[in-house]
Amino acid sequence: MIEIEGLRFGYGRKALYDGFDLRVDTPGLYGLFGRNGSGKSTLLKLLAGLLFPRGGRIRVSGHEPRLRHPDFLAGVTIVPEEFHLPNLSCERLVRHQAGFYPRFDRVVLDEALATFEVDARAPFDSMSLGGRKKAVLAFALATRTPLLLLDEPTNGLDIVGRDRFRDLIRRPQQADRIVVISTHQAHDLEQVIARVMFVEDGRLALSASMDDLARCLRMGVVDQAALAGVDGVVYREAIGAQAAFIATRHDDVIEPVQLELLYRALCRAPEAVLAALRATEVTHV
Repeated sequence: MIEIEGLRFGYGRKALYDGFDLRVDTPGLYGLFGRNGSGKSTLLKLLAGLLFPRGGRIRVSGHEPRLRHPDFLAGVTIVPEEFHLPNLSCERLVRHQAGFYPRFDRVVLDEALATFEVDARAPFDSMSLGGRKKAVLAFALATRTPLLLLDEPTNGLDIVGRDRFRDLIRRPQQADRIVVISTHQAHDLEQVIARVMFVEDGRLALSASMDDLARCLRMGVVDQAALAGVDGVVYREAIGAQAAFIATRHDDVIEPVQLELLYRALCRAPEAVLAALRATEVTHV
């Protein structure tokens, strides 16, 4: 579905990507993480054909996004972090836009709008930022395109809205598509993401399933004094009298991945964490 080989791209004289490679060919939810300025939003726009690479090769479902072939556009939906909508309603948006997506599902749209408590007849200018975000997400879910690209989808949503988004993205109607979610809100999505991709210094530093991460890493919070008794610690951070830590796992216990803690560790001590994962052959990098 997604093939990137030797991607080169930058703004002005600054190279953002220089030899970036990525392959995704299995439906599922992929979390795209990285520091500010690492190129996450740029990568989504390159995949959607909104930006053009300077070199290398990008293929999405056999198409080059930069050519913006109608068959390609019918198979990709992107929701950017910032967007501008004409003063329509969801009903009018469907009349104007749904025909461009052969798999558009009105039932999915109605269920999503009901879940988000969004009135399909209300004009967008009458909605809050969160209301407009919910309307756009509902439409994107209803397109049922094979590829769905979401940039910070939970920004602007309240706690209830975030819970409802997680419920919608996990429904069976979304199971047959590749969903790439770029976010800093790691905790919001750790229950739904199947694979973590971490971008660092213009390269894919980590690509690993949540299951593999759970089998290879131990994460938790202990008293500072007890931390000395934890074997294989690769990252630690103080929380008052306690400490959060990540360590290599030496048993067969499977515990949930604390994605926010892993994200902070990859930003602050990437080499230690990645070296531990390479030792267990979890990541190919």
